[in-house]
Amino acid sequence: MSRPPAPAHALRTRLHRHLRPALLGLAGLWLLALSPVLAAAAANESAGIVRIWPGYRTADSFTTVGELFGGDERRGGRIVRRTQPNSREGFYFLTRLRLAETLPAAEVRLELVLPASPNVVTHRFPIDLPAGEPVLHLGVTGTDWPDAESRPVAWRLRVHATASSPPLLSQQSALWTAP
Repeated sequence: MSRPPAPAHALRTRLHRHLRPALLGLAGLWLLALSPVLAAAAANESAGIVRIWPGYRTADSFTTVGELFGGDERRGGRIVRRTQPNSREGFYFLTRLRLAETLPAAEVRLELVLPASPNVVTHRFPIDLPAGEPVLHLGVTGTDWPDAESRPVAWRLRVHATASSPPLLSQQSALWTAP
């Protein structure tokens, strides 16, 4: 005796019962295979250079109200580094970073090509960088900067976890790689 054909919904139920665990297992393997890619994408989102605003600043632009009454320079949470610490006037690279973790012995390297010479000038700034979105004011000041009207021909900024480590973050002007 032959069996009558099973209704379509019964066949679907049997297929689902057997295929579902296999499909879930394949989906799990797929996610496991993608996890390094997803982790790398998350790391890239959590660390980076958000923006760099290059521009010339006068010494007066740093003067605070407290200084007018005889106090010291107040930085208000800003991280200020200058090539010549006693001179405020110069060309600054206002830089906002995004860091997932603290970098206690970081070094920021600013490489410049100035109008007077085709040679690259490198300035190194040792900095303790906090996690989050720190704002850096990196100034080429005093006799290191020619005058208020000068602009760099090209520049590159790199953040290193330590002075001897490879760069973690890097950004450059459009002319840095020009022939």
